[in-house]
Amino acid sequence: MEGDGNAYLVLSHENSGAGIMTELLTVLGWLRYAVQNGYTLIVNMSTLFSCYDQSSRTKWEDYYEQPMLNEPLTEDRLKRIISDQRYAICQVGKTRYNLLFYGKAFEMISRVIPPKIQFPMMRDYKMNTATHKEFCDLYRQYIHFNPKVEEYIEDEYRSILWNKGVVLGVIVRGTDYVQLKPYRHPIQPPVQDIIEKAKELRKEKKWDFLYLATEEKAVENQFNDAFPGRVLVNKRQYYDGDYNDKFLFEVRNDRENDQYLRNLEYLSSMYLLSKCNMLIGGMCGGSQGVLIMRGELEYEYLYLFDLGDY
Repeated sequence: MEGDGNAYLVLSHENSGAGIMTELLTVLGWLRYAVQNGYTLIVNMSTLFSCYDQSSRTKWEDYYEQPMLNEPLTEDRLKRIISDQRYAICQVGKTRYNLLFYGKAFEMISRVIPPKIQFPMMRDYKMNTATHKEFCDLYRQYIHFNPKVEEYIEDEYRSILWNKGVVLGVIVRGTDYVQLKPYRHPIQPPVQDIIEKAKELRKEKKWDFLYLATEEKAVENQFNDAFPGRVLVNKRQYYDGDYNDKFLFEVRNDRENDQYLRNLEYLSSMYLLSKCNMLIGGMCGGSQGVLIMRGELEYEYLYLFDLGDY
């Protein structure tokens, strides 16, 4: 779309508490708005405090390619766009997703096209299937991992899931999510309830292996006890501990490039879930993202515990 005279929608970041999957869902919402209103979306996650690695200038591009540009965003290129005055800027977080700042060439547009942003919601996959499909289509068309990340996750897919027969994907959210119980976020099921559901499916569906996505080593241990020799996991840093007074994004581990690696490990884990034959677990941003990654290819069996919200 670049070069066709469209205005640019520059999405910048000011929301320090959002995880990388929430960032993806936010970009999808603004991408929908850009497509509908003739903007060329630019993702410029380059502020100091976010889920992205602070050592990188263009943090979105640490993991993804630009959705609507034909080459990476450079500082000079962004300056040219701003100087041309053909832009709208959304500072995510500060504007609560509903205000834009326009360049002079489009300064009156806010009176003509007030932004109406629709973001992916947790229960869209079962309650608003047309909307869910729309975001799946946007993801398939516009969201692509960069080559380095693509190589990493494909290597993990080949080493972990390839030729493993029928694989049950399981997502278990713990740590800060279940300890802090964030307001209006889906209630997470007890781990034992998910294990019992996996046991039922072992009898009914005859799955061969179980791929587990979780941030707690204790959860992996529970699944290994229940299904010895059947549990698959990817390479990741675990976060067992007390999270009653902090969120997971505030934790820093003593390893080089920790923030980049934890996002990389998480994205790979969600990708692996999207490649499983079946999926069960809690409803959360991760499971929401996985269903969008999966797209129109339905799981042989899908069950996300819906226990209401905190």
